[in-house]
Amino acid sequence: MLKLAITAGIGSDHVDLDAAIKHGMTVAEVTYSNSISVAEHVVMMILGLVRNTSHRTRWCSTAAGTSGSSLSAQTRYAAGTREILESWLAGTPIRDEYLIVDGGRLAGVGAHSYSTRV
Repeated sequence: MLKLAITAGIGSDHVDLDAAIKHGMTVAEVTYSNSISVAEHVVMMILGLVRNTSHRTRWCSTAAGTSGSSLSAQTRYAAGTREILESWLAGTPIRDEYLIVDGGRLAGVGAHSYSTRV
């Protein structure tokens, strides 16, 4: 059974937090690891709409799935993931900045930033 989910990001709306709480999972997010890439993507999407070029380019639809394409974004994600895994495997607390769900409830930053139906 899945016990830990680590996501990169800006928001974790792609993780079913209600299910994570129900099953006692831990959900952690390497916060802001890809913030520059997300901002770049939004600007390019806006430019594509303004110039009506979305029908000529396919990169817009594929770029949304990346977790930061720059080396610095990938480095931040790798470092954050390592820190989360080391804490989780050692049984020590994960930093509040990373936590969204832990012990069957919203935790850390997630307790202030997210809501659930559970």
